[in-house]
Amino acid sequence: MNVWKTNFENGKWSTPIPLSETINKVQIEGEEWPSSNLSHFVTVDDQTFYTGTQVRGQKGIDIYKTTLTGGDFTELEKLSSAINSEDIREYAPILSYGGKFLFTQVYNGKDDFGGDD
Repeated sequence: MNVWKTNFENGKWSTPIPLSETINKVQIEGEEWPSSNLSHFVTVDDQTFYTGTQVRGQKGIDIYKTTLTGGDFTELEKLSSAINSEDIREYAPILSYGGKFLFTQVYNGKDDFGGDD
């Protein structure tokens, strides 16, 4: 899965283009899904973006951020343990208006009823 960009200009959407390889890493043949699988690429300031993904070599799916600078994105930076937990899958981040709150889906959480919460 990849993240693509399109612009809404003059009442029409432009042709979608994929983001750079910094964001869209290609899954290597034989890798288990969801290696480098991004979900819900969100921002409130059009500069700092958040996503849920599994990064190659990491154990689970976590929330990461990246910054758009000079037309490209910085390498993904995993958020702190206040957001991400070992053995719990955090993904599909949503930011509140103004970016004060981060909401996320959790799979296998400690205080859940099972499955996605």
